[in-house]
Amino acid sequence: MPPEIVGEKIEPERLYDAINVLLSQGQKWWYISLGACRKFQMVGLLNPSAMFEDVFIEQQYVECTASAIDAVILFKKLHPGHRKQEIENFIRKAVQYMEDIQMPDGSWYGNWGIYFTYAT
Repeated sequence: MPPEIVGEKIEPERLYDAINVLLSQGQKWWYISLGACRKFQMVGLLNPSAMFEDVFIEQQYVECTASAIDAVILFKKLHPGHRKQEIENFIRKAVQYMEDIQMPDGSWYGNWGIYFTYAT
């Protein structure tokens, strides 16, 4: 697509940086939205409203996991030699997580505006 529509091409170093951040999240990377999942239940006691239960506690998001898998696979196609084994492990663990939380009807419970996600 022309730069007038999508902007200038991203430098490869920035793509490497982005993938390196995902890989640096360790085994809990699939829990992220903006950072690694930190569940400090006592923090929830600071919440004055039952309406926003667990608002201070980072949750697991299947939507972020699916997006991360897509991004890593696309990156791998463009840069197949970069941290090859780590990327393979990342994809394998992410897919395993998705399979582990999949419901019997094939859906996943969603959190970001759609209550059940049926396709990835």
